[in-house]
Amino acid sequence: MRKFIVASHGYMAKGLVHTAEMVLGKLENLNYICAYVDDGRPFEESIRDAMEEMEAGDEIIIMTDIYGGSVCNTFLSYINNRQIYQVAGMNLPLLIELVTNPLEDTRELIRQAVAKARASICEPAAMMTDLSATAEEF
Repeated sequence: MRKFIVASHGYMAKGLVHTAEMVLGKLENLNYICAYVDDGRPFEESIRDAMEEMEAGDEIIIMTDIYGGSVCNTFLSYINNRQIYQVAGMNLPLLIELVTNPLEDTRELIRQAVAKARASICEPAAMMTDLSATAEEF
């Protein structure tokens, strides 16, 4: 089974998961880990617990907030251990694409999801100005 973990500094991960579930409904294979929050529990314990819940044949796609940040770096020690993949620089379009795309090739799924997430980042006002200028040319 493919499982997903969204992890961030603070509560960003919780917010992304809740927002994705507002759009898609409850997702049983999606969890989040919030690091450095006031619950008193070291986030390394949460990561360890999540990894221990893996069953034989499971794969995990981990999405973290900042490439090179402590949350991202802490997960790196797990990447070579099992079928665990990591994507840094998460956003809502990335999360939705990963959890909804049924593509079986995980590396290709991640490649496509990252490309779509990148394409979703834009400046709407500038795009409207560009469209308006193009329309005036005709």
